[in-house]
Amino acid sequence: GLSSPALSYNLANAYYKTGDLGNAIAYYRKAELFAPRDADTSANLKRALSQTEDNIARKEVPSALRSFFFLYFYLGLQEQAKLALIFWIILWLVLSVFILSKNGSVRGVAKKLALLFLVLTLVFFASASYKYYDATHQGVVTDKEAKIHAGPDASYTEMFVLRSGSEVKVTRSQGNWKKILVNQEEEQ
Repeated sequence: GLSSPALSYNLANAYYKTGDLGNAIAYYRKAELFAPRDADTSANLKRALSQTEDNIARKEVPSALRSFFFLYFYLGLQEQAKLALIFWIILWLVLSVFILSKNGSVRGVAKKLALLFLVLTLVFFASASYKYYDATHQGVVTDKEAKIHAGPDASYTEMFVLRSGSEVKVTRSQGNWKKILVNQEEEQ
């Protein structure tokens, strides 16, 4: 389907204006995935999260970790994927120079550049892959409330209720059932 930060942001705003915090938060998170530096998305997401009844949001990444992996947090998913592709193309161009060149010094430089672009390709591919994986394993309650059971169907004990806008991490899926983490405590 069609996906863009602007579309996700506008959908989030529309849901927010209708009082649907769950879908608003879900679409703000989607917009944030593709445009993590957008101040309006961050501000609106923060405002929506502050209005949830359960006040359950994702755990924030420590600032030291954010500083060390700044490109992961600074660049959106599409930017990381594009950089991986660009570095991969450059890698093949440099390898072509290495293969076709007869000059020893040119081959030496090409070999070092090929290694550099191989590492950059792998780093950005892995980063984009992990960002995508992480995004597809996050969830937001979009119904008014969701009854959380101890197992994969309603016959299991109801443990608690999550309300619209609560964020969870999905650790496993079985049909319509999701095993989730809420505040780093494993629940079903």
